[in-house]
Amino acid sequence: MTGLDNDQGNMQDLANYRLQKSYNLLKDAVVLIKLKSYQSADNRIYYAVFNAINAVNALYDYNTKKHTQAIGEFNKKYIHTEIFNKEYGRIINRIHNKRNVSDYDDFAAINPEETKENFYLAKKLVNEIKNFCQNKLQKEIQITLPQISKNEIDVDKSSIQDIKNFIVNHK
Repeated sequence: MTGLDNDQGNMQDLANYRLQKSYNLLKDAVVLIKLKSYQSADNRIYYAVFNAINAVNALYDYNTKKHTQAIGEFNKKYIHTEIFNKEYGRIINRIHNKRNVSDYDDFAAINPEETKENFYLAKKLVNEIKNFCQNKLQKEIQITLPQISKNEIDVDKSSIQDIKNFIVNHK
């Protein structure tokens, strides 16, 4: 499938939008990890990667909402041709598989360290895709990936209280 589903913008606009969405999803993942909501974080991490992949696909007028098609197209055009290092293909596969287990398997085993590691791998991939898109567009893309250390992902009691207060005040 090619082209946009609507008349808003062009493929470059779509690529920029998807990269920004990818960045926002990574920020969401940080919050979820801090809350120890690892299954939800796995989901957000995967969708950050999926949107980044679709940003690259959009630059070449390929647009699909089907996950296997989007990943397959990215692998065929960018991983197998080594435009992106094959390591990124393994990262995509790892994160995709983890999201499927987290979202669809009953009694899925939760591994907080794996979720945190996947966050850093996704961040690395999204940054690489951002750089690729900037080079392709020959202009700077105005997004900044979250600068979070592994120590910062641990939640503190004041964060939990802030979230509880938010929930109480927005019922």
